[in-house]
This record gives sequence, structure tokens and C-alpha cells, in this order.
Amino acid sequence: MATSGSGTSNADGQGMIKVHLNWWQLSQDIGANKTRIRLELQVEVRPGASLYGSANLGWNINCNGSNGGSWQIGSMGGNTRTIGTRDVDIYHNGDGTKSFGANASVTFNATFNGRWIGTVNVSTGGTLNTIPRASKASVTGNISTNQTITIHTNRHSGSFTHKIRVNYGFKDIDVFNNVGDSVNVFLDRSKYALQCTDRTSRGLWIYCTTYQNGRQIGSEQRTDVTLSIDGGVVPSVSSLKLSDDSGLASTWGGYVQGRSRVRAQVSSSGAYGSSITRTNITWLNVNLDSTNAQLGTTNQQGSNTVTAQVTDSRGRTAKRSASFTVLSYSQPTLAGSGVWRTPNDESSTVRVHIKGSTTNLANNGKNTASVEIAYRRKGETNWRVSNTSNRGLSWDTNYDLTGLSADLQWEIRVSARDQLSTLTQQVFTINTASPILDFRKDGHGVGIGAVANDYNAVDVGWNMNLLAGASVNSPVTGVRQVGRTGANNEVRWFELVRNQKPGFDNGESADWARLIGAVGGYGNGSTGFIDLSVAFRARSTDDIINSITVNQSAYADTNSASLYIIMDSSGYCHIYIRACNYYSFNVLVLGQGISCPQVWTDSQPEGTVLWHTGSGAKVSDSMLRLGGNLLLPQYGGLSLDIPNVGRTSVINTYNGDHVNFNWTHNSTGLGGMVFQRIWTGNCGKGGTINTSLLGDYNLFAARVKDWNYLLFGLRCTKWDGSGWTLRLTASGDDGVKLEMCTVNLDAVGGRNAGLKMLGSSRHVISSSSGHEGLNVTELYGVL
Repeated sequence: MATSGSGTSNADGQGMIKVHLNWWQLSQDIGANKTRIRLELQVEVRPGASLYGSANLGWNINCNGSNGGSWQIGSMGGNTRTIGTRDVDIYHNGDGTKSFGANASVTFNATFNGRWIGTVNVSTGGTLNTIPRASKASVTGNISTNQTITIHTNRHSGSFTHKIRVNYGFKDIDVFNNVGDSVNVFLDRSKYALQCTDRTSRGLWIYCTTYQNGRQIGSEQRTDVTLSIDGGVVPSVSSLKLSDDSGLASTWGGYVQGRSRVRAQVSSSGAYGSSITRTNITWLNVNLDSTNAQLGTTNQQGSNTVTAQVTDSRGRTAKRSASFTVLSYSQPTLAGSGVWRTPNDESSTVRVHIKGSTTNLANNGKNTASVEIAYRRKGETNWRVSNTSNRGLSWDTNYDLTGLSADLQWEIRVSARDQLSTLTQQVFTINTASPILDFRKDGHGVGIGAVANDYNAVDVGWNMNLLAGASVNSPVTGVRQVGRTGANNEVRWFELVRNQKPGFDNGESADWARLIGAVGGYGNGSTGFIDLSVAFRARSTDDIINSITVNQSAYADTNSASLYIIMDSSGYCHIYIRACNYYSFNVLVLGQGISCPQVWTDSQPEGTVLWHTGSGAKVSDSMLRLGGNLLLPQYGGLSLDIPNVGRTSVINTYNGDHVNFNWTHNSTGLGGMVFQRIWTGNCGKGGTINTSLLGDYNLFAARVKDWNYLLFGLRCTKWDGSGWTLRLTASGDDGVKLEMCTVNLDAVGGRNAGLKMLGSSRHVISSSSGHEGLNVTELYGVL
């Protein structure tokens, strides 16, 4: 592009006489889209040359038409003369560009240096500067919804107008016509946010079309910016409704501790086209993604807050909280109740002292309790109700049962049920009269401090002091129950054992309890054997916890009957069966200084949980006594470090996967660990058996069956005199793989110890210094 130019032609062929056609830009009219130029025609006679003539000659300039005139050569030499000019308007293309051409002619009709010069032609041209045409938009201001921005057009002529299109999400949201220099645009969120529902910003496209007198100038121009959705565009939680699925809140004016079941319902909506992608409800340690969920039981009294948070498709969040009050509540108590014969122990009248209270919910005095007294002869199944009465909020009174023969033992049951249908029961046993000595009529029974009742039995009503060398091991009670707690996931608690000396006694008590039996339920794998003992001998809670020995613990399952040991605030220890849904338990209770209440409660008893099923086990040395049984957990993962095992202890193991044994023996003479049976289902898979027996012999025998895999190692430190420290007999064909991976039979006293294999020759033993790679199908110990 240029604003000037020229063209030259040699008139004489030697360059001494030249004709020039020059041009230059005079002006540009943007509105008219034209450029005015001036064309100038010149004749040049170089120094050293001369030209003469007096005739009138012609010239002509052609550009957008023709224009000419006359001239006379006169006398020229060493100079340049302008013989003609012309001003021309050149119109540009629609896009503002333009290239042009021009030519001219000059008549000489003269002879120079013997050469005739007639008419000489010359031409020129060029590309003119582009004239600005279409405008391009620019933006100032905060480019966010609910804000006003200014769109500038940078127009090049006051005669230009524009059409502005504001496009968001591939849709024209606002269109403006006849825009001059600028236009203000309010980015209404109700229009723009609807086009951006899955993010918080996206590209805003501004299109500008330029017009002049209704005619489009150039092409439409696009400007790209980013439009953000303002922070006021958020979802909303219109309601957070709390209710009590148990219905107690509407009755008692508040949620009831341990009984009400909180439900939260959330109503929410997105904002300007967004949708709700997540609804989260939190309360205490509950965190659920739901719009309608039961959050759980209200165990924390006082003010409780539930918060709902929703997230929409833009990732924006909103919260709403609601509070509710939990009324303090505990089940009815019967502490201090008791029974005795009156006026003496030979009377048939039994006085029942009932003492207890209920929680005064909402302080309205309405949570009164109905107290029931029932009795039955010990050993009978059915209870006979003697009295039922409403005792208000608390009671401390006596009630006499008559006709309860002093020759028989009776059970008295005191039940308290409040207005929430929570039941607390205590069962008392009233013994017979206590003569020094009593005989059955048929001579087949004797009573000491009690009336003789049972056939071929001694009934003892007094405490016994056993002399040295004497022992007794009698069960306190056996308990068997099968049933269902009630509604789905309803939990109830059955008190099995309670110690009778509360508080911490500096270790002076010798009270203890042992529970042996089975518990089960509806869940898959929820049945299991239990064997645990606890000594109620303590200076602190930790002392009691450390005294709990779990020989075998049932698998914990939400649908099973689990075992719990709880210490209440007064220092009494209680052992409960926690039953959920379907349950069963058959437990033998042994002990000293304990009672067996055998009562149900509907809520978790207050106090400190010392141990419960699934919380781990402590293994005592005495567990592996002579002839002991070790019942390993079904799912394995147990490591046992067992010191001081008994001589030739016999251990039966069941269902032990990935079990590691390490034991020592410190006695002399024949000693060791004998695994009599390793039986069923992946027993010992991946586990190890290691021994460090210090006695004369380390004898081992095992029976492995049912496609088990066992890895073990043995060390024998003395030759037995007969030539073999270990004899293994192989027989059977059960497909069991038994590998003896590390067998080191040390030579003692210059003699060679060895391994003898009895059985089918197809069982191969190969080794160098030791014996490795023993593969058998079934292994029996021969000692």
C-alpha cells in the first residue's frame, strides 16, 4: 500500500529525453470509501541534450476517464517541465482495499540526434491505503451476571451504525440495532444463567455488524470474552423437616433420649436451570446422602442440630439447619427391691419390697409406671400374676404374697413398665425354710439349711466353706432363649449376670463368672461358640478389663445375639446379651458372688462398656491345660504366644485360618505339644507352628483332613535311645498336602537322629542334612 508513485518512459531510446507520470494521494473519504489522487505528466531533458520546437503539441492523461491539453517544446535542455495534471477520485472495494492504474501520452513530433520522436506513452499505478470499514466490538466492566457492561464499536465513520448480537450458550440473548459508538448491556441472570447450568462460567460471544446508510460494511466481526455466573445464583433448601418415627415427640413434647428415631426430609431446588446433584444430611456422627432418611436413635440429650447441604449441577452449595430438643430419659429402675419371708423363714407369706422410679419426661408427671408382681414355683415355666398397679413416678412400698409354701422354692418377678412401654424386670428366688437338717419323706433327699425338695439330691440353703482338698464345680444357671426382638433392627438387652459386690475393693474380692455356650441369630455366619471368664476383682476399671479372658468369642453380626460386659456408675458389673432381630442363645453360667437376673430391657444399659463380642480376645496360659480344647476363630488372623504349656497337652483346633503358634516348655522329662486334630475348613492355611521346647523331647503328632494345608516346623534336641525322635505314619488318600518345611534333627552324643516314615512308598522324603519336602495325604502321630 502506498500514498504516491510514478512511471517513466524513454522518448529517445537513449535515456536523454524522458516522460514521467507521477501520482500521490490527496485525501481519503472513509464515509464515501474513496481516495482522491493527483496525476502529474512531466517531460525531462537531461543535461547535455537540447530540444527545440514551436508547434502546439498534444498530451493526454487517462484514469477514470481521459483529460488532455496542448504544449510547446520551446527550448529545453537540462531541465524538467510539467505539461499537465489531473485530480481523480478512486472508489475502493467494499472491504476498503483498492489498486488502480493510469497512463498518459505526449506528442513531440521532433528529431533528436537524427532520431524522430513522435508520440510517447507512459503508465503508472499502485495499491492505495485501505479505508477502514467494519467495526469490531470491545467490552468494559465486570463481565458477570446481574452486572452492566459496555460494548464499544470503535466505528471509523460517524455515518456507520451497528447491529450487536450478544450470544451465550449458542443462543442470542440480547440483540441491539442502530448502535453508534457503544451500548450498555445488563446481563440479566434470569436470561443468561439459564444457558450455563452445569458450570459457573462459559464463553460470551459478541457479534458486531457495521452498516452505512442501510448497506452492510465489511463482514460481521466476533469478540470472545468469558461470562461468570454471579455468586447470588445458588440452590436453595426450602425446608428441612424433622420428625420422630417412633411417634414419641408428638406425645411428650420433645424427642426422647434413647427411644426417639429422628427422620429428616429435605426439600430443595436448583437455581436458574441448575439441578440438585447431591443432598447430604449430617447429625452428630451421622452423615448420609439422602433426601429422606432415618438418622438414628436420639442418644444425646439436650439441643441437637441437623444440617442439610445440597449441591447443584454448577457445583454451588446451600445449607439449612434445624434443631430439636431431646428429653433426658432412662428406663424404669428397680434398684433396692428385694423379697423375704415374713414374719419368719417358715412363713408362707413372702414380702416383696418394690422400690424404683421412672423418668419424669417433660416434667409433666405423666410418665408413670405400671408395676407387676408375679411368682412361680422354681422350675415351672408359667408365671402367675398377683398384682398390677400404677405406682406413679416413684415407689417404695411392700406387697405381701401369701400361700407360698416354705417347703418349696419360689421365684418372684418384679416388672416395671412406663408409658413408653419400656420394661425393666428383676427376678428373685425365695428359698425354702432353713431348718438345720431336713429329710424327704421317701428318704431320697436331704436339706441342710433348707427343706429337702429334689429327689436324690442335697439342697443347701447356707453358704459352704470347703475344707482343704475339697472342691465343687456346680453351675449357677443355664439359660436358653430363642425368639425375635420385634420390628426390624430393633435391639433389646438381656441381663445374664450381675456381680453382687459393687465398687472397687482393692482386689479383696474373689467373685468371678464364666459363661460357656453358643449364641446365634438370623445373619449369615452369626452363630458362634463363646467361652469367657471375668474376675470382679479390681482397684480400677482397667483391672476388671484386664481380668477378662476370652477363650472363644462368637463372630459379631448385626443380626446376632452379641455379648457385652458393662460396668454401671455404682461399680456393679453386668453381662448382657444384646439381641437384634432374630436371636438365640444357650449359655451355662458358673461363678461365685453373682446373680443371674435374666431380665429384658429395651435400651442399652447405662455404664462403661468393658468388652463386647468382636472387640478382641486375651489368651490365658491356663487355656492350654492338659486335654484342653482350642477353638479358633472361623476367619482366623490369630497369633498365639503360649508359654509353659502342659506336658503332652492335647489341642483340638477347628476352623483356624492363618493362625500362628509359638510355644515353650520348661519342664524335664517327656513333654511337648500334641496337636491331636487339626480339622475342617482351611485350618492353618498360611500359618506357622514354631516351638522352642527345652525338655528332653519335642514330640508332635497331628491329623490333617478335608483338603487342608498346614505349614509347620519342629526341633528335636535329644535322641530317644530307640533311634527315632519322631515317627510319622502316612495313610489314606484325602488329597491333603502337608509340608514339613524345617525339620532339624540334631545329632546328640555322636549319634545320628533321624526321621522314620511308615506307610505307602509313594510318599517321598528327600533331604541333605535335614529332612524336607514331606508330602502325605493323612498324618497320624505314633508316640
